[in-house]
Amino acid sequence: MSSALNKESNHREALRHANSTLKNANIQDDGDDDQKQDEMTASYSEISMDSLQSPSVDWLPPDVEDNLQRPDSLELRGMEAEYLEDLDGTITREGDMVFFVAEDLEAKIKLSSPKSGDAPSFSGSQSATPCLYRQALSAPQLSPIDPYILNDLENEARRIATSVDTLTESLAGILRSATLTVDCVEIYRDAVCKTCDAVDSNIKAMYQLMAKCEELSKSMKPIYKLGEDIKEVKRLLDMLESAVNS
Repeated sequence: MSSALNKESNHREALRHANSTLKNANIQDDGDDDQKQDEMTASYSEISMDSLQSPSVDWLPPDVEDNLQRPDSLELRGMEAEYLEDLDGTITREGDMVFFVAEDLEAKIKLSSPKSGDAPSFSGSQSATPCLYRQALSAPQLSPIDPYILNDLENEARRIATSVDTLTESLAGILRSATLTVDCVEIYRDAVCKTCDAVDSNIKAMYQLMAKCEELSKSMKPIYKLGEDIKEVKRLLDMLESAVNS
C-alpha cells in the first residue's frame, strides 16, 4: 500500500512539474521539429530506463507480498482541490471517480521534454535502452544509391523498345504472309469453281451429242434398206450383163 501511495505521489509531482513547465515555456518555431523529436526520444528513453530501474515486488517479504493488493480508492490527504485547480483540461466527477481530459496533449508533451542542453545524448540513451527498444529507435541502414542506375534503366528501356519493334515487324510480316496465303486460297477456290463449271458444261455437251447420234441412227434406217436394194439391183445387172455376153 505504501509503495502504491509513493507512486501516486510521484505521479502527482511529475504532473505538477509538467504544468508549471507548460505555463512558463514558450512555443518554438516549426524549424525545431527535428530537435523536439530527438528530445522526445531522449525523454522517452529516460522514462523507459526509470521503469526498468524501478524496484520490483520480488524483494518484498512473503507476508507483505500476500497482502499487496490494488486499493479500491486513494486518499488525497486534503490536496484534491489545490491539485485539480493546477491542471489545464476538463475535469469531471462521477461520485468518487474523477476524470481528467488534457487539452492539446501533444504540445504539452513536446514542451515538457527537456531542452537540448539538459537532454542526454541520443547515443547514451540508446545504449542504455533494451535490445528491442534500441532496434525500434535505430533507423534502417539504406544501401548506397548507384549513380549509373538511370543509365542502366535507359539502356534496358531501349533494349525493350528495340525488342518490341522487332516483334511488331515480325507480326506485320506474318500478317502479310497470312494475307497472301488467303489470297492464294481464294484464287485456287475460284479456279476450282471455274473448272467444275467447265466440266459440267462438257458433260452436258456430251449428253447432247449422244442424243443427236441416237437420232441420226434412227434416221439412217431407210438408208440401210436402200443400200440393200442397191446391192440387189447391182446383182441383177451383173446377171443381165453375163446373159448378154453369152
